Amino acid sequence: DLREKIRDRSLNRFKPVAVQRDAPFEIVSRVEEHIVELPGVTVEIEPTRLYPLGLLGSHMLGYVAEVNKQQLENLKDKGYLSGDLIGKRGVEKVYEDYLRGHNGVKYIEVNARGQEIGPLDGVAPVRPIPGDNIFLSIDAKVQLTAERLIPDSLAGSLVAIDPRNGDVLAFVSKPNFDPNLFPTGISTADWRAINEHPKSPLTNRVTKGLYPAASTMKIVTGSAGLEEQLTEGGTRFQNYQACIGGFKIGNRWARCWHRGHGTLDLNGAIVNSCDV
Repeated sequence: DLREKIRDRSLNRFKPVAVQRDAPFEIVSRVEEHIVELPGVTVEIEPTRLYPLGLLGSHMLGYVAEVNKQQLENLKDKGYLSGDLIGKRGVEKVYEDYLRGHNGVKYIEVNARGQEIGPLDGVAPVRPIPGDNIFLSIDAKVQLTAERLIPDSLAGSLVAIDPRNGDVLAFVSKPNFDPNLFPTGISTADWRAINEHPKSPLTNRVTKGLYPAASTMKIVTGSAGLEEQLTEGGTRFQNYQACIGGFKIGNRWARCWHRGHGTLDLNGAIVNSCDV
C-alpha cells in the first residue's frame, strides 16, 4: 500500500506524500532518531481542523478530509494538491471557497538525491493567504438543548427558527457523529462503526429525511381558505361531506384517524385534528 501510494502518478512528485497523519509520539521519535538512515522521509507539523464541541451540530458543520483523486482532477486549477484537506459535508463543503484561503510557496534547492540544500537564491517565497471567517446564526445554547431533546437511541431531526427573520438557531440530526475523526484520516474501525450503524449517523435527516407534513398542513390549508375568503371559519360541511371515518377522493378512500367526527367548523376541525 505504501509503495502504491508513493508511486501514484496523479500525485505531485515535488510535494511530500503523507503516509500517516496524526502520528503518535512513539513513531515520530523513532523516525527522528533514524532520520539520517531515511533519505526522503520527513516529519512535518501541519495545521488541522478541530471541532471543539465534538458531536454538537456535526451534520450542520460537516467535516474536512483529505482530497481524493477525482476531486484533484476537477480542482487542480484551483491549486489543490495531494494531501490537502477539503470540506466534505455541511458548512465546510458549502463554504469551502471562503474558508480555504490560498497556499504559500517556498522554493528550496535540492541535490540529485532530493536532499534539501537551502532556500533558492533570487526567488522570493509566496506568502500564504488565510481563509475568511464565517459566523453562523446558530445559538450554541439552543443547539445544545435541542440535541439533548433527541436521545442517541432515536433517529430524527429538529430545527429551531427565529420567526422574526428566519435565522436558524438550532439544526439537529440524530444520531450524529464526531467530525474530529476525519481531518487526520478516519481509521477503518471507526469508519466501519459509522457506516454500518443501523441508524446511519452520516445521513442528514434535516435536509435528506422525507417526512409527511401531517397535521401541520391543516393550519396551512385552513389559513389559505380564510385568506381567499372561501370560508369564514364558522361554515360547517354539509351532511354528505361530514366525517364518517374517511372521505372518498376519486377512487381513493382517505381515512381519518377517528371513526367519525361528524360535521365541524374550521375551529372544531383543527381542535380535533380531523383529516376529512
